[in-house]
Amino acid sequence: MRTLHNRHASRPKPTTYTLRIERATRPALEIDVRSGTGTPSYLVPTHLSITEADIRPLWSREFTVLGRHTLEQLSEIIIHVLGWNRDHLYEFQVAARVYAHMVFLEEEDLFVEADKPCVSCDIPIRLLGLSIGDMFAYTFDFGDGHAFRVTVVDIRSTPDEAVPALLSCLGKNIIQYPWTMGKAEAREFRNRQPTVVAPEPARDRFRIRFIRNTDGLALKEWR
Repeated sequence: MRTLHNRHASRPKPTTYTLRIERATRPALEIDVRSGTGTPSYLVPTHLSITEADIRPLWSREFTVLGRHTLEQLSEIIIHVLGWNRDHLYEFQVAARVYAHMVFLEEEDLFVEADKPCVSCDIPIRLLGLSIGDMFAYTFDFGDGHAFRVTVVDIRSTPDEAVPALLSCLGKNIIQYPWTMGKAEAREFRNRQPTVVAPEPARDRFRIRFIRNTDGLALKEWR
């Protein structure tokens, strides 16, 4: 019989990840509108590669997150640091795997046109197998194709200070929708000090996020 002490000892130690995001040039999107559907298939290349030549100079944000935060929560943290509207789809590409946010949780139709293999973003960062120095891609809003390179700067035991926390900022803020702001408002936004807040608690942990149409056909045959 396991004691309470043993149960506590077996739990993974809380970890804090220091991440740096850098803005990259817009990726070349693969848009395939199928006849009869009018719905684009999976938009971002499976092996999106962001090189040094793609990084826009003199802009970065560095912050901490918890290892238990999911990629859904990481996206929320990034978007808050940017000061953007978060109501868009997005994806992370970590090593050779794509983690995609293809359907809003409020939607009932879970079937998506995504031919290429991908899984949901409902996974804790600590389970991604990341090490210090690793880099991965984050693409937000498949229409505008905002791309960022994320670098793991540090991994350590969770300190006493609050997490997430903004550690450093380089460069002015990026305006998400430039055509919606006048000159004075745009100037104020660019010069505003970025902030970060704790993300909302992980939602619907046992809910299916999306089903690729190809997988849906296999499920219907299986039933």
